[in-house]
Amino acid sequence: MHLYLIRRLLAMLPVLWMISIFVFLFVHAIPGDPARMIAGEQATMADVEAVRRALKLDEPLLIQYFTFVKNTVTLDLGNSLRTGESVYDMLARAAGPTFLLAICALGWSVIFGLFVGVISAVHSGKAADHIGMIAAVSGISMPNFWLGLLLMQFFSLKLGWAGTSGFNSASDLILPSLTLGSGVAAVMARFTRSAVIEVVREDYIRTARAKGLVERIVIWKHALRNALIPVVTMIGLQFGFLIGGSIVVERVFRWPGLGSVLVEAIQFRDFAVIQAELMLFSLQFLLINLLVDILYGFINPAIRYK
Repeated sequence: MHLYLIRRLLAMLPVLWMISIFVFLFVHAIPGDPARMIAGEQATMADVEAVRRALKLDEPLLIQYFTFVKNTVTLDLGNSLRTGESVYDMLARAAGPTFLLAICALGWSVIFGLFVGVISAVHSGKAADHIGMIAAVSGISMPNFWLGLLLMQFFSLKLGWAGTSGFNSASDLILPSLTLGSGVAAVMARFTRSAVIEVVREDYIRTARAKGLVERIVIWKHALRNALIPVVTMIGLQFGFLIGGSIVVERVFRWPGLGSVLVEAIQFRDFAVIQAELMLFSLQFLLINLLVDILYGFINPAIRYK
């Protein structure tokens, strides 16, 4: 296992290097001059050039890229071009609310998706299956921003059960997590249904039933456990998408997370913040994939890593 982890971590290095190139080129391809935006519309060309030199934006792109790589490796992410605040401190402060929101959204959506998926698979072709899949399709088809505004209108403005924006108490997590996790719950339900239907056709499931095991044990212990490997893969991918895709939900609910920081950084062409946050999103995707591969061995003891 240790050698496997070392090999996987080393394999991430060239991937991260390629990602850094694309991130750097993408950020510098964004229209707009950050020096002009920082100096102000009324600033003279001399003032703009002074700002550009102060921020080292006048250096060749190759030099800027190597500086970006060096700072990323050493975690010296520099300062925000807009506020002058440390980028590391900005991301560290915003990462907590985003990860908390993503974990809450993933938690309820996985439980709901697994339950609906298994029930739909057990009652395939019946009313419970049709109701579950209609709910799943509705969840996938519903845009996050529209669902968020709808929940806010009903539960916050009409009933007064939850706040409309910000993160001031635990109850403020409810509506954003429901909004963010709706699509994941729908995907999990459909994916779990397909996986369980495929597993219940296997010979060992028929053998378990022939031994007289209770159907509940056959489904929830034997069938679901063997169907979990592809489901866990989907959970890992969906968690990555939750973190990266929380931007819209965070803007709707004015959530103080990474999504809000990224949107503001793009608006002001804050290169340092954009580059650092995109690299953070990429790294978390790679680490989640590694964690999912490790979980395979715990779900199915027959899997061994060499």
